[in-house]
Amino acid sequence: MSCMSKEAELRTFANTMNKDFSFLEDWGYSPAKIELRLNDPKFGNDVKLIFSNKAQKRELSIRYDPFGVDGERVDLLFVFVENLGTEESFSLKDYWLQIHNNEKVVTCLQCFDGETFEQKISDFSQFLKQCIQKELSGVIKGSEWIDITFDWSPYK
Repeated sequence: MSCMSKEAELRTFANTMNKDFSFLEDWGYSPAKIELRLNDPKFGNDVKLIFSNKAQKRELSIRYDPFGVDGERVDLLFVFVENLGTEESFSLKDYWLQIHNNEKVVTCLQCFDGETFEQKISDFSQFLKQCIQKELSGVIKGSEWIDITFDWSPYK
């Protein structure tokens, strides 16, 4: 997919997402806390951005895991919204499955059409940004909460 090093891919993802989601600061969120793990024996290589709004008791986390622990390319995406006041949370995958009856588009960077790694990140970023602004703004801004059922089917 990319001839960049693993670290460069993670940093490119983090920088793009951090820049594209700076609009959250207008909604009371702090700038992203970026957690980069390289060669972690338990988690491999991944990056997570955490956007927090302490006043509204909300947290949005976006995690990109390009390689499984065994080094195989997986390009997994994890997006979680957490209500810090009640400790409830849901994943974008479960939201998309429950509301749109489709999970594939939000779980893997390969599902996005861009020809290059950077274009795929941009496509995912634009998709997520649109979802947040059009469908989840009340939840992200802290004015409402929705109950999303956790999908246990992969674990049965």
